[in-house]
Amino acid sequence: MSSGCITKCFGTYQDANANGVVGVPAHTLNDASGVSAQIANCLRFRSYSGETKKAGSATWEWTVNNVKYGQFRSSWFNGLANLAYAQDKVDLDNSGTLITSTESYNDGKFVFPLMLELPTGRSVAVMSSFNSRGINSQMVYAGNGLTVPIASTAPDLNNSGTATAFVVAQTVAQLRIQLGRDLLVVY
Repeated sequence: MSSGCITKCFGTYQDANANGVVGVPAHTLNDASGVSAQIANCLRFRSYSGETKKAGSATWEWTVNNVKYGQFRSSWFNGLANLAYAQDKVDLDNSGTLITSTESYNDGKFVFPLMLELPTGRSVAVMSSFNSRGINSQMVYAGNGLTVPIASTAPDLNNSGTATAFVVAQTVAQLRIQLGRDLLVVY
């Protein structure tokens, strides 16, 4: 991806039956207080860590141009802690995320963020994102030690035995005012 302003990347996993499988019932999240406990399988993102109360052996890391972010292999606790910063929920006026428990994060709302800009609160414009234009850039999202459940049979068809990983990158357009008041929009 070539962009002048990559601000964040989000990596997650989803069961292979999430799209196109008819008749798979929605999943009920444990301890999902304050929000709906039912989640459609196409929106169920799992960590496959095998643990809900402790870190366990599953780890994740981002690598951008051969530089690891963070400098250690992170547990799902680190991803949960970084999620509020990735959504810029650090200001007093922000109410936080929709993560209500560690169980619901691991079993349906898992996302492992990579922050490439500083959370500022109040939307202060700080140019601190990643520019991938004009250079060969590679970004790798890797997870190790994941526990993918075996394929289940009726009536619970929520596990196909195969998990797929995917990444969502967030970019922002920049408006640059140059000499002579020329305007330039950089994507």
